[in-house]
Parts: sequence; structure tokens; C-alpha cells
Amino acid sequence: MKISQEMLDLFFTDNKKSLYFSNLKIIRGMLFFLMIFISMFSFASFHLLENQFRVNRLLIIFLTVFIFYLSIYILIIKLIKHNINIEFLNVIINYTIILTLLASIIIIAIFIAPITTRPTFFLLINVLTPSMFILSRKEIISINLVTSCVFLLLSYLFRQDAFIDDSYIAIGSIVIGLPYNLLFYRIKMEDAYIKKLYYLQAYQDTLSDLPNRRAFLAKIQTSLNNFNDNTLLFAILDLDNFKNINDKYGHTFGDYIIKEYSLRLRNFSDENQIFVSRIGGDEFILFGLNYPEKKAKELLQEIVDRTRLFSFNNDVKISISIGSFFTRNPKKYVFDEIFNIADESLYKVKTTTKNNYEIIIDKTD
Repeated sequence: MKISQEMLDLFFTDNKKSLYFSNLKIIRGMLFFLMIFISMFSFASFHLLENQFRVNRLLIIFLTVFIFYLSIYILIIKLIKHNINIEFLNVIINYTIILTLLASIIIIAIFIAPITTRPTFFLLINVLTPSMFILSRKEIISINLVTSCVFLLLSYLFRQDAFIDDSYIAIGSIVIGLPYNLLFYRIKMEDAYIKKLYYLQAYQDTLSDLPNRRAFLAKIQTSLNNFNDNTLLFAILDLDNFKNINDKYGHTFGDYIIKEYSLRLRNFSDENQIFVSRIGGDEFILFGLNYPEKKAKELLQEIVDRTRLFSFNNDVKISISIGSFFTRNPKKYVFDEIFNIADESLYKVKTTTKNNYEIIIDKTD
């Protein structure tokens, strides 16, 4: 399979949120080692430097940086643990750490590193740093060029005697760094792209673009195993008399309705923070966590009402029957028990009124 650069760039744009989130694990490990390095450097400075004023100033700087890194480290642990994936926050953390790291590199290269080791230090770090993260091509190019230019500017202002040598270092970091990082970008994007394709084939329903049965089972099992919320609402949704639509208008039109209804159902799930899956035919499953009983009933009624209002080709109407189960203690059930209870309530709706919902409330604690 040939993957073009345009496909990779589009993939990065469409999946920027998850790709930046994956960087957090890299940043977490990096911060851990940086805090160890700062602690060791502080200890060495305290015991080796004789100028007490300089020691105190360095310790204040080290302590400030350490607290800053520790705060971000704790934040990242919480974000990863609770799977809080907010694009704006991910971007801020990524940019903050990358810019802080590059600023530290420049400061060390200009003001601390000896002339003999500065080229190696700057070249290696400036070339290797962008390749550690999953970034866009524009970001990689910008980081490399901006870091080199700032390095040159500070060299001209504070170390004019070494400016010519530093110019070669900066140009070398661009000549070596850009091709190297762009190559790594392509390798990482191709790998992520292929993994995404495999994931979609395994866990996404091709007609509706909703998660399929396999994805749903994985999600519900994970939720039950790590249940920390107050309540669980589980529901099975079944379109009424859908076979009649297929017989009257054809299966192509039936597939069109499934696809359009799935889009509306996905938008509804996003609005209400519930998980929705198509498990086959005209059947869907949803579950929501931490819903009060009253809100759960209102949500189910809203699905019924919204479905009744949908119109396809201006004249084809559909309705839905929902069987559901609500409990405040889902850990006392295995998944099959929850499913069977909801399925029983669905059967009751289908054999009586249809176009309605039935909810079984677990009254035990």
C-alpha cells in the first residue's frame, strides 16, 4: 500500500488530538529523568561550588524548574490515568515542554557548555529533540529553524569570538536535523496511519462508522472493571418495523437510513457523553455513567422523541423501541446479566407499544 505525503498530512490534521495525547507519555518519561538530573546537578553544585551567592542563586533556579516540571508531571499522570484528552490542553503541554527544553538547550550551549563540547551538545540535542515527539512537518521545520536562529542571535550578542564557529554549528543542525526529523516524521506517521486502519477494520462498523460489537464489548468491560462512578445506564435500541422499509424501498435505502440515523445518534452521544455502538442490523447499544435516575429516563425519552421526528426522503418515518437497565451498583453484575435484563425490557416494549422505552431500575444497593 502506497501512502502519499498528502495522506499523512491529512491524517495528522484529523488525528491531531490523539497524536498530541500520545506525546504525553513521552513527556512524562522525559520529565522524570529531567527531575533526577536537576536533583543531581543541585547536589553537585551545593558541594562543589565555593561561591555561596552563586550556589544559592543556582539552587533557587533549580528548585523553580523542578517544581515547574513536577507540576506538569503530576498533571500528565492525571490526564493519562483518567484518559482526559483535551486538544487545547494537549497542545499547551506539548509546546510548553518542547519550548522549555529547547530554551534550556540554547542557554546551556551559549552560557554554560565549554566551546569544545558546545557543537556536539547543540547539534545532538537540536537534531534529536523534535524526533522524540509526534509533530507536524511545519512544526518540525519551525522548531529546527527557530532554535538555530535564536542560538545564532545569542551567540552574536554574547559570544562574538565564537560566532563563526557557532554559525557552522547552526547551519549543520539545519542541514542534518531537517532531513533526519522529516524522515522520522514520515516513519511515525506511516506507522500510526497503518495502525489506525487496522483499528478501524477491527473496531468500527463500516456502514454506520459507529464502534462495532467488538469495540463495545471492550469498552463496557473496561468500564465495569474500573467503575468509579455512581450509576450505570445500559440500553438496547431497535428500530421498529425496519424489515418493512427494506422490503418496500430496498436494502440500499435501508442502509442509507442506518447510516443517517447513526450519524444523528453519534451526535446525540457526543452531546450527552454516552457511548453508542451498532451491534448489527438495526440494533444499537448505548451506556452512560454517572447519570441520575431521572436524567437517565429523560435521555431515553429524548431518543424516542428525536427518532420520531426524523424524516427520510421527506416521507419515510421511523420509530425506535428501547429496553434499558439502570443500576447504582453494576459491579455486582457480570455483563451478560446486564445485557439480558435490558434485552427482556426491550422484548416487553416490542411486544406491546413499540415507539417507546422501558427501563428496569435496580433498587438494591
